[in-house]
Amino acid sequence: MSYDEFCAVLARITMKNPPFPVEIEPRLRFQRLGVAVRWRAPDRDTGKMVVVTEEHNLPPLEDIKEVDVFALVHHAVVKSFIHECDECFHVDGVRTYDPHRAEAGLR
Repeated sequence: MSYDEFCAVLARITMKNPPFPVEIEPRLRFQRLGVAVRWRAPDRDTGKMVVVTEEHNLPPLEDIKEVDVFALVHHAVVKSFIHECDECFHVDGVRTYDPHRAEAGLR
């Protein structure tokens, strides 16, 4: 798959009626091509608008197929939505799973 074909595959992916506008775009980081899923949402604790980003690297383009791109983007969207759900989940008014602590290895 060429880079242009990869971008064309990404352009076919949409999120129908998400809770907030989702952007799906190619990204190049440290000479690795990947996918970035982004949206803007208020921070759960401060209310300040933040950009939520989930990024994943791709294997070399010559090794991937269209279905691999779909699966990778789906995984990135699901992972980021789970993160948001974890931030919202409270028991007796206390957040029971803090994804930021988990990401820092603190659990």
